[in-house]
Amino acid sequence: MSSRRMDLDNTDGTNYTSFSKVQPENTKKIVILGSGRFGSACAQGMRDSYIEIGKGQGLMRCNVLHISATKFMRLQFSDMVDELYGAEFVVYCGTHLPNYTRKLAKAMKEARKNTTDSMEFIDFSNPDPVYEKDDVSGAIDMHSALMADGDRAPSVVSMGKVLDDEDDDWDARTNIDDEPKPWKVWKITEVASLDVAGTEGTRRGLVYGAGTSKGEVPRVKMPGLVWERAPHEKSDLIGEAYHRIMERAEIDRWYDGFALGFAVFCFTAFYAITRYSEDVNGSEPNEQIVMYLL
Repeated sequence: MSSRRMDLDNTDGTNYTSFSKVQPENTKKIVILGSGRFGSACAQGMRDSYIEIGKGQGLMRCNVLHISATKFMRLQFSDMVDELYGAEFVVYCGTHLPNYTRKLAKAMKEARKNTTDSMEFIDFSNPDPVYEKDDVSGAIDMHSALMADGDRAPSVVSMGKVLDDEDDDWDARTNIDDEPKPWKVWKITEVASLDVAGTEGTRRGLVYGAGTSKGEVPRVKMPGLVWERAPHEKSDLIGEAYHRIMERAEIDRWYDGFALGFAVFCFTAFYAITRYSEDVNGSEPNEQIVMYLL
C-alpha cells in the first residue's frame, strides 16, 4: 500500500482516500457502550478508524471513549450527558437495549441540545429472537425514543454542567438552538468480533437504518468493514427485525423437522413391532423387525 494512500471505503466508487484529506490534529468523539468481547473488539477497530467530514471534505480520526454499558447506565443522568457531550456516534455493543432506550435517548438529546454537531446511534447488538426475544426491537425503540417530542420532566442544562432533574439551583445556557435535528439510528448485522477489530481482512457489514436517505451508510470508515446497505425494500429497522426473525425461523425448522422425524420413527417402530413380531401379534422373527424399521 502506498504511503500516500489508505484503503478505506468505497461507497462512492473510490477505493482509496488520500492522506492529505486526513486532519490529524482534529478528532471526532465516539462513545462505545459495551465492554464484552465484541465491545472490546469494536473499540479496537474504532481507534484505527476515521469519520468522513462531509462529501469529499476530508477525514478525522476517531477519539474513542469505551465504557461498560451496564456501568454507563448506572451513572447519574448528569454524568451520562457529560460523557456523551460532543460525541459524533454512540455505538451500542451490549445487551438489553430496550431496557435503556428511554434513559439513553434522553441523555443523547440533552448532550446534543446545545451543539451544532450531529450525533448518530449505531446498534451492533445481536439478540437471538428466541432466547432474547425482548431485545429484538432495541434499535426500533431507540429511534422512537429519540424522535419523541420530549419527556414530561426535562432535564436542565447549565454553564459547563448538566444537572439532574431534582436540582433547583441552575443557570441555563444561552444561545440554545431550538431547531429540530434529525436523528439517525443504524443497525449493523452479519459481522463478528474479529471483523470489527480489523484483524482478519475486510468483511461486509449489512446496514439497516432509520432517519436515513436511500443508500446512505454510516460515515465511520472502519479498516475491517465495508458498509453494504440492505435491499431498499427491507432496509429499515423493521425490515432488520423481520429478517432476524425469519433467519431464526429457518433454524427452528431444522429442529422441528428433527423432532417430527423422530416422532414418526417412534410411531413406525411401535407399529412394526406390534404388527410383525412373533411375540406380539405377528409371525415374523424378531430379527426381521430391524429390516421393517429401516
